Amino acid sequence: MKKVIAFSIIAAIIFSFPSISLAAEKKPADTKNKEKVYEISLETIDEIMFNSSKYFKDSKERTERLGLDQSKYEREIRKLKNEDSGDGWGNASSISSLYDQLSKSKYDLQISNITETAGLKKQALTAKDEYLKYMGMKLEQELLKSKIEKQKQQDSISEQKYKRGLISLTQYKESMTKDTDYSDELSEGEKKLEKQIESFKSAVGLKVEDKVQFKELKDFDYDKLARISFDKDLEEAIKNSKEIQVQEMKVEHLQKEIVKDRRGISDSQKELAELKDTVKKNFKNQYELLDTTAKKVNKSSRNLKEAQSNLDIAKAKYDRGLMSKKDFEELRIKNLEVINQGKSAELELQEVFLTYQLYKEGYQGAIGSSVS
Repeated sequence: MKKVIAFSIIAAIIFSFPSISLAAEKKPADTKNKEKVYEISLETIDEIMFNSSKYFKDSKERTERLGLDQSKYEREIRKLKNEDSGDGWGNASSISSLYDQLSKSKYDLQISNITETAGLKKQALTAKDEYLKYMGMKLEQELLKSKIEKQKQQDSISEQKYKRGLISLTQYKESMTKDTDYSDELSEGEKKLEKQIESFKSAVGLKVEDKVQFKELKDFDYDKLARISFDKDLEEAIKNSKEIQVQEMKVEHLQKEIVKDRRGISDSQKELAELKDTVKKNFKNQYELLDTTAKKVNKSSRNLKEAQSNLDIAKAKYDRGLMSKKDFEELRIKNLEVINQGKSAELELQEVFLTYQLYKEGYQGAIGSSVS
């Protein structure tokens, strides 16, 4: 991983190109009835998820219902104690039963707090993946626009050649057909972007009519890779694991019961041991995926460095009249394609790193997998 990190620092420098502006229109001036616009970035998605999303509201309602059950049992216990006869045994059986229900209610609330938070965290990761996907699609659209601009220049040359009788009508029409193909592709790409915005809104728990503004994606901080320590992170992932915490609570709950279910306790302890092994295995797999993805970024950065060098040489030749504009533009577009490949690899690295961090925080496996 150390070699990968060293290359990654180089990649951080190489991929620092002028950023493509991905922001939508600016927010309107402040007014009393202005429409709320959600600013979308990797940094703001958690805030939206845990404050404004429908998932948060649904989760809060489920947790509040459990809290109401707990309060109900506590009120009934106080009422029966006040109504009890002088010897204190009149309502003993009912009170004991309510205490059991109260204990179960407290246990359910503890479990709910963990699983609901896990669900929101995982849903936030899904939303971040959708955001990164949108950014990748936006990059492809920008590249396509560059290709269209190049094609327009080529069309102008083809038109002049046709008028001077240097190419046939068939050759001229072939050039014009590329224009149509590119335009159709660009239009289709814009439609896909609109659908992707809808997918993002659904993932983050916003309404279809809610307004969003996608902020420019910050460059990946490669120093984060340098700070990774597998052994330390694995230890933290196990300690933070919500699945393990829930299973430990289950074992403790069974052990506290007056009538002990020894078979149930034994099975739960066995499940806990297996769960710890699963958490270790999943975290190791995610670490290896992060390492592989970082290497892919390093390869892209080397390809980009070579492509940039070739472009610089070609520019010098073009400026001296030793290369045609057509050949230079083709090389320039190839260079943009390499840049896009590098940016796509970096987006993938962002996604894999986010999952790695989530695992480290203790959110993996089936727990909280559904917040709907």
